[in-house]
Amino acid sequence: MATQLLNYIAYPKALLLLFASIGGLCWLMYFIIYSLTKISNSVKNLYYSYTTCIFFIILWVISNAYFHTELLVIFGESSAIYMAKLANIFSYMSLTFSFIYSCHLTSAIEESKIKKWEITIIAIMTIYAFYVNFISGYTIRGVDIEGPSHFTIHFGQATPIFFLSLFIYAFLTLFKLIKSIKFSRTKIKQLQSIYTVSGMIVYLISTTVIHLVITFIYDDFSLTWLPPFLAVICLSLVGYASIHHRFYSWRHLTYSGIRTAIILISYIIPIIIFTSKNSTSLNILFVILWCLVYMFHWKKIGKMSAKISSFLVYKELYTPTDKIQTISRYFYNSSQELIREISQTLQLEGELSIISLDNESSDFYKEHLNQSNSALIMDEIEYQLSNKNHEYLKKVHHKMVEHKAAAILPIFDNKKSIFQLLVLPQKSNGFLYSNEEVYAIQHLLRKVSFYLYCEYKIKQSQRTAISIAYEMKNPLRDVQISLSRIEPEINKLDNLSSLLKKITDINKAINYGYQIIDTSLNDINHISTDTDDKEYMHISELIRNSINDYAYERQEDKDRIFLDITDDFIIYTNKTKFTLILFNLLKNAIYYFYSHPQSTIEIKVKSGLTFNKIYFKDYGPGIEENMIDNIFNDFFTYGKHNGTGLGLSYCKRVMKTINGDIHCRSIFGEYTEFLLTFPNTQRLSNIIDYGSDIKKNRHNIIEKSIFDNSSNSVRKIRALVTDDNQTHRGLAKYLLTSLGVLVYEAKDGQQSIEMASHHTFDIIFMDIQMPEVNGFEASIQIRKFSPTPPIIALSGESGDKEVAKISQIMDDRMIKPATLSQFKQILQKWVITN
Repeated sequence: MATQLLNYIAYPKALLLLFASIGGLCWLMYFIIYSLTKISNSVKNLYYSYTTCIFFIILWVISNAYFHTELLVIFGESSAIYMAKLANIFSYMSLTFSFIYSCHLTSAIEESKIKKWEITIIAIMTIYAFYVNFISGYTIRGVDIEGPSHFTIHFGQATPIFFLSLFIYAFLTLFKLIKSIKFSRTKIKQLQSIYTVSGMIVYLISTTVIHLVITFIYDDFSLTWLPPFLAVICLSLVGYASIHHRFYSWRHLTYSGIRTAIILISYIIPIIIFTSKNSTSLNILFVILWCLVYMFHWKKIGKMSAKISSFLVYKELYTPTDKIQTISRYFYNSSQELIREISQTLQLEGELSIISLDNESSDFYKEHLNQSNSALIMDEIEYQLSNKNHEYLKKVHHKMVEHKAAAILPIFDNKKSIFQLLVLPQKSNGFLYSNEEVYAIQHLLRKVSFYLYCEYKIKQSQRTAISIAYEMKNPLRDVQISLSRIEPEINKLDNLSSLLKKITDINKAINYGYQIIDTSLNDINHISTDTDDKEYMHISELIRNSINDYAYERQEDKDRIFLDITDDFIIYTNKTKFTLILFNLLKNAIYYFYSHPQSTIEIKVKSGLTFNKIYFKDYGPGIEENMIDNIFNDFFTYGKHNGTGLGLSYCKRVMKTINGDIHCRSIFGEYTEFLLTFPNTQRLSNIIDYGSDIKKNRHNIIEKSIFDNSSNSVRKIRALVTDDNQTHRGLAKYLLTSLGVLVYEAKDGQQSIEMASHHTFDIIFMDIQMPEVNGFEASIQIRKFSPTPPIIALSGESGDKEVAKISQIMDDRMIKPATLSQFKQILQKWVITN
């Protein structure tokens, strides 16, 4: 049954009309639900008349569809006459309620009631319409049927007056609607009236012209399907204008219409041309193949039709909204360029700006802007205030006037919270912000919101950092002055070496703090990093110092770092900035120590002919392959919560300033390795080593006598101090130097072996617990080629086994931190006496 009915109605014009009626019904249901929930009582009459008009148009469409189906032939002339009369009544009722709608519209604008003469005309004409259509032969005498869409209607004697009543309705309705444009008090209401008039004009003209001229005068019924089809589309436009107050521009609507027409024509014309000349089987094959071809070239056809339509309407290949949506590329230079491009594209007369929510004025706007597609438009607020008194909207309107804002759009962060507002001034041509412009700007803001948020947070951080940095300098300076006054007094005492050590460490920390503060201020203020305080340094010393100076939360974190830095080389860089590079890499790797308990860090150095290299490898979670290319980009974060995304980009910038680079490779789930490359400076190594010796001799060799008797002088004693802890090594050096001893330093066991093989020492002080080569192993190696100098163990609280091993391998033992008197005793015992 259903298949048979489908065969009866499966004709192009009938299907088109039925689809139009379904679309109209869906729109009617939406409009009724909207009007019942959001429309005030003062304008409900306006919407009742509109919904009734749409209802009769849907019935008119269905009754017209009957004449373009097989049912017309099956049920014959009597049914056709009945359906023609129903179509007349439905057409008349739709025009009647369109006139009633126009009456209510003008009454709402004039704040008056519908006129009595209008009610009288409606009553008289309605009685006449029903009378002549329900008396046999007055409007429809007969119908000649040849087939679906091929028929002729013979009109009766009352038809001219009936059609004249339709024409009168059309004229009065247009008059009322044009009048509503003139008396509209706001731009929004004026635009609503223009939309309504435009839709009504197409509907009324198509209805009256085809009914009065084509069908009645020329007896041509081939286009009777067109007025009801257009009526659904046009009155949907009227309904849209009734319930919305933000509209698409006419140029955009024209552009969309032309583009749609081009796409449809390019699709339909080849089918029409081919199918008119070939058999049914070939036609089906062609349609299938053509659909496939069209589907594969859909994007190209869409782009071509867009450019043609844009050129015809805007005289350019791209529409203004297309330009707005592509402005995001300018943000990569600066947000100010983004603002400038939006201003030029929209032809704004004032200055566009972005304000943050920490601005007091922004609180007035935030309550309304709570959705990602929300916007405050000055004209829309004025429209709402013209309909009802709203205190909050009055305050918002007042603030927007103060800010000279025609529109305000929110900018959301990744948590959908508003953090900034985009403030748009009036357009230079005085036009409203159209729906497509607002949508395009919102789309643009969604694309760049992440970058705007990062810029916003950076500016906040810059302000905070500058404040903190400048505030910290004063108290640090006072502390340093105080310590400098205390130090000369402590130098006179032998038994306060521990306190002296602490003061030395404090001074060192303060100086290091100064360096970081100055570096941070330079970066914040964009001062060049190309030549600031660079010097030649050994990479092994830099790495070891950085590892020791890093602020670990747990000591076991440091124990999971393994070094292989024997293949030493020299680099030319800023010490503080290089330290910050290692700190960034350490911080990123240690972050995963909790979630990956077996994770460790390996740092290895390797010298080369052209480039020297540092391999920084951590066995954490790794990085996905498709993310690796982005990790050095500003603001890019991966895997860590609350990261700024600036650490690795900073590393990249600093490495570039020394003609080096940093790269990353990773196997997800296994490891991440950073490769730092430095230009080879090996040719300078000899000069630097020589200069280092001179510097050490100049600053560290202070010959003093601790005895009055010159024969007991220890001025020529040469000592080697080995300790991986810079603080303990520095204290030992300080105390020995004060005794007139020439001190050499070694940072680990391996370096002490190398130094002992190239220099002659009178005594060697050796730490026990050191990475790679510990104190015991180093002492055994040194004994092989230099058995004479005594080796004194520098140890902490040791167990019995360690003390026993010290006695077996070394000559004596000192507990760290040693005092001046202890060093004096050891020198007296092992060097002076001998």
